[in-house]
Amino acid sequence: MSVRRNLCLVAAMVFLASLPFLGKGPRIDDPVYLTVAKRIATDPLRPYPVENVRSNGGFSVSNPPLQQYVLAGIISAMGENMTALHIVSAFFLLVAGLAMYGVARRFCAQPLAATALLIASPAVIPSQNLMLDIPVLALALVSVYLYLRGADEHKTQWAILGGVFLGLAFLTKFNALPLAPLFVIYAFVKRRYRCLVALLPALVIVGLWAVHDLAIYGVTQIASRQEASPVLEILSQPPVLLYRAVFTLSCLGASCFLPLFLVPRRSRQSLALVGLMIAASALPYLYALHQGRVTPIHVIVATGLLAMGMMMLVLIAGRSLACLRQPAAESSQRSDELFLIAWILGIVAFAIIFARSIAIRHFILALPPLIVLSCRVLEGTQAKAKRQAILTACCILTAGVGFAVARADYLHANVYEPLAKDVARTCAAEVRERKVFFLGAWEWAYWAEKNGLRRFPKLNAALQPGDLVAFPRTARLSRSAILEDQGAELVGAYVISSSWPVRTFDRNMAGYYAMQNFWETPYTISRAPIEEVRIVRCVRAGQLDDEQLAPVDVLGRKD
Repeated sequence: MSVRRNLCLVAAMVFLASLPFLGKGPRIDDPVYLTVAKRIATDPLRPYPVENVRSNGGFSVSNPPLQQYVLAGIISAMGENMTALHIVSAFFLLVAGLAMYGVARRFCAQPLAATALLIASPAVIPSQNLMLDIPVLALALVSVYLYLRGADEHKTQWAILGGVFLGLAFLTKFNALPLAPLFVIYAFVKRRYRCLVALLPALVIVGLWAVHDLAIYGVTQIASRQEASPVLEILSQPPVLLYRAVFTLSCLGASCFLPLFLVPRRSRQSLALVGLMIAASALPYLYALHQGRVTPIHVIVATGLLAMGMMMLVLIAGRSLACLRQPAAESSQRSDELFLIAWILGIVAFAIIFARSIAIRHFILALPPLIVLSCRVLEGTQAKAKRQAILTACCILTAGVGFAVARADYLHANVYEPLAKDVARTCAAEVRERKVFFLGAWEWAYWAEKNGLRRFPKLNAALQPGDLVAFPRTARLSRSAILEDQGAELVGAYVISSSWPVRTFDRNMAGYYAMQNFWETPYTISRAPIEEVRIVRCVRAGQLDDEQLAPVDVLGRKD
């Protein structure tokens, strides 16, 4: 099949993966990026308020604002049109797919299947929002493709162009930083020393942005991020490091299922090893089940995802040892696989050590080399016909799970707009002259403000008798603001349910955008309500007890 036809198929895959979710509402940090983008539209040189940065000693966003400049252009032309903004995300996914095909074609014999596994991944399809993960994936893959082409074909101009895209990736999200030493490794392994000049445009781009920050704010964003990074805390606490490592394996296992198909079915040792990994994976979740924190179905899902992550770990370790044992005559193949392994480990180590929280989206940049490495292993162990059958089955499984998770996230994101309208109407009917506040964050806060509710000013701020407060149970409730020294009575509650059984946010079990407890997974199967919002009225000084926060079926609506 011709390359041009394959690229058209990649474009068709992206179209099918993006079209159903163009109507997705803001999700998690999207409102923050929208705020920055709207400010850029009015003051391009100052994406963040100068007084806030200088008084708080930090930036409101922990990554550079290149993607928000793109959003600002759309907002300036079309207003705050969520469909248009999601088309931008779809465009970045198209760029990522085309670049992935080029990278996969360089390393394996099944580039189309490898690209399909990336596009359909449960880490990629739900990430089509206004956050940074799809844009940085696109820019990083373009930079790798151009750099490899320049190095392999002795065309320095391609490598330099790759360095430009590497700099743009840095200005999108800092987790692209591990790609810089990767370029250096490739240049030395392949003896393409001239290609090291590709790092100069990346350094110039980052340096210009640092100069801009110093001139406007008096501090650079990367220095501010470094000060706020929990590196020392993580490295000094082995249990925290272990938790984050387990979260990482779960995220990787939830992103790519190809290692499952690489297990030799006729090898008793391999099957015994898989059984041991499954048993070890089940232990923490069985303990959580015993404590009543999770459901039995969640134990099954979590065990499977963690065991899949362990299989990936075994795959990477096995290929590393195999590369070290290969004779010098096969140095090209060995250097290619070591490059892919270094790519995976660099991204994973950076996320474990530097990320404030572990989330599946933080490992998107590790997916391309992981998929390509798995395809290379498959090519070396299976005949062509069986290899194609395995890749077809894996693509079907990946797409099925990816769309199921994406639909769950779509439903969750889109409950808040009508929910905020209903809450605002209820509050308007209950109170005429008193104030109506809300607690919570993310998309709930975005829609609550748009519907006239006021953000609660600060923790333990005084409420006057008759004031109303609306707060969610899922969208980051800060209870202390209304529980301490405040009496309250329940006015009403909204319990939002869904017949779709997959959850990307389920309080104690699913944390697609941030995992906090050892028993959590990026997604799970659950029938728990998507969200519960309560409205309380302040009546006297005192404390609102937990019984008044229990689910109350006063008002309700299903999707």
